[in-house]
Amino acid sequence: MYMKVQRSVFCSMVLIFEFLLILMGCGGGGCPTLSRTGTSSSGGSGGTKTSSNVCGTSNGNGSGSGINGQCTGKLSPTEVLYSFDIPTDTTSTVANILPFAIGSNGALTLMCGNASANIGQLALIGNKFLYAFDSTSATIAGFSIAHGNSGALTAIPGSPFTISDTFSGSTNFPRIEADPLGRFVFITNFAAGQIDVFQVDQTTGALTVAPSSPVHASSPIHLAVEPSGSFVYVPDSQNALINIFSIDSAGNMTLKTPFAIPTGPVPGTDAPLFIEAHPNGQFLFTANRGSVAAYVIDASTGALSYAPGSPFNTSSLQVAPFMLALDATGTFLYVSDTGNNGIPGFTVDGTTGALTLINGSPFPGSSASDLVPNPAGPQLYVQIGNSINVYSIDATSGALTPPTVQAQFFTASNLVIANVQ
Repeated sequence: MYMKVQRSVFCSMVLIFEFLLILMGCGGGGCPTLSRTGTSSSGGSGGTKTSSNVCGTSNGNGSGSGINGQCTGKLSPTEVLYSFDIPTDTTSTVANILPFAIGSNGALTLMCGNASANIGQLALIGNKFLYAFDSTSATIAGFSIAHGNSGALTAIPGSPFTISDTFSGSTNFPRIEADPLGRFVFITNFAAGQIDVFQVDQTTGALTVAPSSPVHASSPIHLAVEPSGSFVYVPDSQNALINIFSIDSAGNMTLKTPFAIPTGPVPGTDAPLFIEAHPNGQFLFTANRGSVAAYVIDASTGALSYAPGSPFNTSSLQVAPFMLALDATGTFLYVSDTGNNGIPGFTVDGTTGALTLINGSPFPGSSASDLVPNPAGPQLYVQIGNSINVYSIDATSGALTPPTVQAQFFTASNLVIANVQ
């Protein structure tokens, strides 16, 4: 059975195709139409799933069926994974945001809840607020997250918030990113060459445009804020740079001297695309066109230098790096591949930041478009196509064990995890 998902939705939502467009230089051909094949889910027996997943009030009594099967009420999770449902109407731009309770073993259980928004990319501020960025309407929908082992979502007053920007065009790759200190939300605009910065009201979650927004940045797709909140790093793959900004408490960003990527044996191989900061604040990692690199951060100036052994060329693995994810301990780094050659993993030296390939890499997993570690356990949630897959992480070696059962849940967005205690 097949469910076709709206082209425009996945044009902005499934990041792997954005990356492929960059690599291949595709023009106005539009986004590919995606489909998923599945078996019967709870509440049905095979065939195309035709009902959306509206399950009633979060944590309410009873259960309901839909694209992702039946939801379960009266759960008391410690952690909740959120993602957008796949809408029944394949022309719809609105869908429910699904809450999944994460069990002690990392398994997912669909909770009942009916918060909805324009389908977009999700970002989390601390464990307090969830934001959904829709590039088509240039809006950000905001929700407060209920704690006390709930995870229910409530719309933030004033939501959705309008962005005074446009994100049209087949060569634009906008993303939403969050400040680790919970102060700011960032929207990158590749085509416009700028970053929109919003201040976050720490009480209500309401968004206000920062005084210096938008900020000029060449070819921004992704960005990372190091844990102290002092510096913002923005890869520029077209010019082989990592732009470095200082940022103050109001969200004003000041460009510093960028890190210029040295030309390697194969020009362009080490041009950075996606970026991740280590939780200890000492290191930074990039997924490049044909390599993975680790950098040491100067705590005073924010300047970067290569860690020993970087960049790590991935051509021998036949892997074209795409996304990065560090496990909860910062010990293991995982890399998705734009093709079908799996997920390589690296150990991270806690003193130098040097990367060492984990035995058995790359691990099974074709064209993963999102990698999200469980903050509280040895699991990695891997989005393959529009399915959510739960991998186990060996705490000693970092080796990944893929799921032994077919994916039960499906998503029209990236994945985020909140602690809701």
